[in-house]
Amino acid sequence: MVKFSRELQAQLIPEWKDAFVDYRQLKKHVKKIKLSLLRSSFPSSSSSDDHHNGGGGFSLFDPVRAFAARFSAPRSGLPPPIDEENLFEMVPVQSREDEGWVTLKVKEFLEKLEQELEKVNGFYTNKENEFCDRGEILSKQLQILVDLKQLLHEHRRRRHQRNAPPSPAGGSVTSLLSSASSFSGV
Repeated sequence: MVKFSRELQAQLIPEWKDAFVDYRQLKKHVKKIKLSLLRSSFPSSSSSDDHHNGGGGFSLFDPVRAFAARFSAPRSGLPPPIDEENLFEMVPVQSREDEGWVTLKVKEFLEKLEQELEKVNGFYTNKENEFCDRGEILSKQLQILVDLKQLLHEHRRRRHQRNAPPSPAGGSVTSLLSSASSFSGV
């Protein structure tokens, strides 16, 4: 199965690239939140993390340690398996300090998501305005062509009337006389 990002890149219109949602950046934010929730849900692993990290900070191995701690901890102390779809609802935050950090990361994610949505909405609005303006221009051009066609048709009709012989149905005396003389052979 093709990853969404690869499928998106394959179908991307190059001129509109900057208007698309930056899924990669949003995914990074989600991973940070997920890792912080995993770390805060396993307090026993945080002391070992501090030991391995030299007292604080974030290590690239933290997700691996959290994952390993999940399987090495006694079964009774483990929370139920984490459903990634409901991650924000199911994993409790252990300490107030972690809660503040997670809340801050969630807030940052939501702000970034809002920026991305504003970018897409702004692009859509601009394109919609461009197409509406273009539609108005085309409508005016079409009306000009219709008016021009009508003038041309009127001009041809007048020219045809001037060059055409008078019609017998016209009812004028001269047209009746000329048609009568053509029948008599005069």
